[in-house]
Amino acid sequence: DATVRAAKLSWKTAINVWGVTRKLFGDAASSKRVALRVLANNPARDVAGPDRGREKQKQFLWPSELLALVSCEAVPLPWRRVYAAAVYLGARAGELNALRVRDIDRQRWVVNIAEAMTTRGSPLRAARRAPKTQAGTRSFSAEASVRPLLEVLCTEGRDPHARLLRPFRTDGPDGATSYLQRHLRVAGVQREELFATTVTRKRITFHDLRATFCTWCA
Repeated sequence: DATVRAAKLSWKTAINVWGVTRKLFGDAASSKRVALRVLANNPARDVAGPDRGREKQKQFLWPSELLALVSCEAVPLPWRRVYAAAVYLGARAGELNALRVRDIDRQRWVVNIAEAMTTRGSPLRAARRAPKTQAGTRSFSAEASVRPLLEVLCTEGRDPHARLLRPFRTDGPDGATSYLQRHLRVAGVQREELFATTVTRKRITFHDLRATFCTWCA
C-alpha cells in the first residue's frame, strides 16, 4: 500500500502480485499435489490484500475515428485490416492472431473462435492455447459490414490452415498498441483522451478496440 501511495506501483499491479503470492502460499500449504506441500500453515491466510484504488476511464473509438483510421492510405493495409477485424469481430489480440481461413464459414458467415495465441514476444513463435472465454470456444455471425473484408482475406489465403491476418505482437515498442497510437495520428485522429494517461484516465490500447466493439454493441 505504501508503494502504491508513493506512485511506484499501480494498485491493480499490487492486487495481481498479491493474488499470485496468496495462491503460491495456498499451494505450498494445501495443494492437491502432495509434492508441492512444503508448509504446515498458509502465512497469507488471514492477511488483508492491497487496497483498491480508483478505476481509470478507458477509451474507445468513435465510428468516425475508425473510419478515418481504416481509410487512411498512409497506414499500411495489413494494419488497417487488423484494426477493422478487431473492432467488428470483438476478438482479443491472441484470438485474432490464431484465426485461420478455416475458421470463417462463408456460407453462413459464422466466425468460429476456438483458440488463441500468446502475443508477447515474436508472434511467429507464439504458443497456441484455449481462448479466455469460459466455454472455451465461441461462434457468432459476422456483421454485414465486415463480410467483404473477410471474403478478401479468405480468398487471398486459399489454404484453409493459413492465418487470416498478418501476425502481430502486442507488447513493446513494436507492439500493436504503439502502432495503433501512431496510426491514429497519421490518420488525423487527434482526440486528446486517446493519447494521454492521467490520474483519471488511460490512453487507448489495442485491447480497447475490443472495448470499442462492446461499446458500439451496447
